[in-house]
Amino acid sequence: MPYLAARLVRDSLGCMTPEEALGLARELHGDQVDKLGDDYVDGHLTRVQAAVSSYNDSVLSIAAALHDVLEDTKTKAEKLFSSGVPLEAVRVIGIVTKRYNEHGEEGYSLFIERIIASGNRNAILLKLADVNDHLRPIPDGPGVDVVARLVPRYQLAQRKLLEAHPG
Repeated sequence: MPYLAARLVRDSLGCMTPEEALGLARELHGDQVDKLGDDYVDGHLTRVQAAVSSYNDSVLSIAAALHDVLEDTKTKAEKLFSSGVPLEAVRVIGIVTKRYNEHGEEGYSLFIERIIASGNRNAILLKLADVNDHLRPIPDGPGVDVVARLVPRYQLAQRKLLEAHPG
C-alpha cells in the first residue's frame, strides 16, 4: 500500500486512545512542572482532558492530553502523527499552539482570535477547557503571584471563547 494511503487508513482507524495520549504526553513533557511546581501531566493536562470528556469525542480528548506538546517541547507535528495521534487531533493541537507573534498580552489576544476564526469546534472547546483550568482556584504558595497576573488575560479569553462556543 502506498505511504499516503497507509497513513490515511491508519488515521481513520484512530490508533490511539485518550489514555495512551496521556502516556505520550508523559513521555514528551517528561518531568515538566507548571508555574506552581506541580506535575504538568498529572495536573494540568489530566484536568483539561477530564474537562472535555463529557463531549465523548476521542479526538478532542487526545488533543486535550497533548495540547501543549508542540509549544512546550521540541516535538513536531510529524512526530505526533507517526506516534499514532489521529490526524484531526494533530490539526486541533496545531490550532491551539501559539505562533511566533502570539506571546504577551496583545499576542495572546491574537492567539484567541485565531482559534475562534478557525471555526474548529474542538479547538474552541479545548482552549476553553484550558483557560478554565488556568482560572481554577489555587491555594496560596509559590508561583501564586505569577498565576494571579495572568487572570485578566484568561478571563478575557474565556469571555471570547464562550461567545464563540459552538454549543
